[in-house]
Amino acid sequence: MAGEPLARPGPEAVTFSGGVLEAAGRRWAVGQEGDVVAVGDWTCGGRRSLAVLRPSTGEVFAFPAWASAGQDVQAPLVGRVAGGHALRAADFDGDGCNELVVERAGGAPALLHPRRGPG
Repeated sequence: MAGEPLARPGPEAVTFSGGVLEAAGRRWAVGQEGDVVAVGDWTCGGRRSLAVLRPSTGEVFAFPAWASAGQDVQAPLVGRVAGGHALRAADFDGDGCNELVVERAGGAPALLHPRRGPG
């Protein structure tokens, strides 16, 4: 992800199209056409960042932070979900960290824990 810093974008303020994410008047180059994004607190640090689902491969990546101007941030692969087509953040266990919910075509949603992997 490349762009300007943004500490706490609200999910309602984020738009994503053609590999470009916009929030609070700033823009980031993220992923590729067809990817799906969600915003949540993956590190339990009280700061939201981005996760990306690539439906063509089922790969899910979670960024640890927002990129600063001129500095890219790499997102580790946190899981693969066959048939994944939608992505959202939710805190299912009440620990203050968001889990990733990957909706699947023809199956129950998959739950990923970016801090500790599939679960």
